[in-house]
Amino acid sequence: MRTRIRAARLAIENDSILLIEHKSDSDEFWIPPSDGVEYSETFEECVIREMREETGLVPTVDRLMHLREFTQTGTDIHHVALFFQSQSEEPQRCHGERSRIRTRRSTNNWR
Repeated sequence: MRTRIRAARLAIENDSILLIEHKSDSDEFWIPPSDGVEYSETFEECVIREMREETGLVPTVDRLMHLREFTQTGTDIHHVALFFQSQSEEPQRCHGERSRIRTRRSTNNWR
């Protein structure tokens, strides 16, 4: 069984959360900025790299907020996702092409 480790940033402010839009031919969904941790990369470095790539923001990583672990049905992949609280510039200043601010009240298509 393979293990896939991801690091994600939870940017929650007031009633809003920063999410990244992902689309495929058959699906559309929104997730926090995240990516797989690369060889010899720390979790903090992964969060900073992904935020810079997806939004143009450079966060400081504060603390681990949540850990999610699951096996993907029909595959041999064991997923471990670490969600970190962090601070950065105001999310409204994001300039990433797929970055969007979603309110927590509007949870359609959140995953």
